Amino acid sequence: MKILQICKKMPLPPKDGEAVAVLSLAKAYKSLGCKIDLLSFNTSKHFSDPSEINNDEHPYENIDTVNLNTDINYLGALFNLLGSSSYNIERFTSKDMKKKLQHILLHTSYDVVQLESLYMAPYAEHIKPISNAFIIMRSHNLEFKIWEDMANNQSNVLLRWYYNLAARRLKKYEQDVKNSFDLLLAISEIDQKEYQKLSYSIPSMAIPIGIELKQYPKNFYEEKPMIKLAYIGSLDWRPNIEAVEWFFKEVWPTIYKNYENIEFHLAGRNPVDVIKNLEHPGLYFHGEIESAIDFISNQDIIIVPLLSGSGVRVKVLESMALGKLVISSSKGFEGINIQNNVNAMVANGTEEFIATINKALESKKTIRQVGEAARLFIENNYNPETQARQILKLISEHNKPIEI
Repeated sequence: MKILQICKKMPLPPKDGEAVAVLSLAKAYKSLGCKIDLLSFNTSKHFSDPSEINNDEHPYENIDTVNLNTDINYLGALFNLLGSSSYNIERFTSKDMKKKLQHILLHTSYDVVQLESLYMAPYAEHIKPISNAFIIMRSHNLEFKIWEDMANNQSNVLLRWYYNLAARRLKKYEQDVKNSFDLLLAISEIDQKEYQKLSYSIPSMAIPIGIELKQYPKNFYEEKPMIKLAYIGSLDWRPNIEAVEWFFKEVWPTIYKNYENIEFHLAGRNPVDVIKNLEHPGLYFHGEIESAIDFISNQDIIIVPLLSGSGVRVKVLESMALGKLVISSSKGFEGINIQNNVNAMVANGTEEFIATINKALESKKTIRQVGEAARLFIENNYNPETQARQILKLISEHNKPIEI
């Protein structure tokens, strides 16, 4: 079976959650005998030098890229307000990508074309006229829900208006393209149900992010004088910026005042100025780090204070796979069926976050026990090969039989 995977940014090397999700499934497809090609934007924001890609570390037979400047064009955004289309989608609409895609499809026959994220949906209409490939849309987030959440958490009236506008236009686009695909892969059952509310009647399946456990060595808590709390995520993504700002304003000052043996380690790529300029006692800012796995392994408790967003937080799954206690808001655990106080700890709002972190710091045994249960949870629920088999089975049920 031959599959073309189309991405809005290069998944190589896998520096963020979406890249981990893209590569995990691609590797699983390959392990089942599929042949995978990659067509991806290589964006100015997440540029990847093709000459530095290690061919032994990815599953692709062929890789094609199209350069794209994703910097916000404020004049273009202003003119967009006069129309009715989504500026978020327009930023990923490229004549060069259309030409590259058409060239590839005219010269290579694919059984499946998998569009990674809503932002690749505009290219579905260019596939059907020249290819009989089965078209999959894999949704990593319900994009409009992210903007709705940000609007609800925004006190600035003008920004709240703009976020709501962006949400409405994204929601309309999600509805407009609902018949452009043969199969929808939602990242969680929650997102799958939301798509059904949008009148998606095409076959769909909730496929969580696969975790390759061999890449995540167990690293359970061992008692020591200093306890390290941490957060890691893309620090140019609005929900992450919002979460970090809130945590250091509302939670950390109280926690740090009560304990002398704690540190907070903050890491992530492309930090905006408001994050780089944070100054708090006990805070160590790392910026972009070489290995997320190594960074998380060196921490004791992972904090995820998300207030908005959609989809599944890959860094939560990676932290649990490494055997770490994760303390997160319900939003951060969305789409992950954890058991509170068993394999993770849930906290919502200032008081709950303070109380939950205090509980962990006062009972060192809890940090290890919950971390051990977290690892077992990932082992039992996030096997990427199992997920790939489920997808291929569903394709065969709604398309011609396939061989793998």
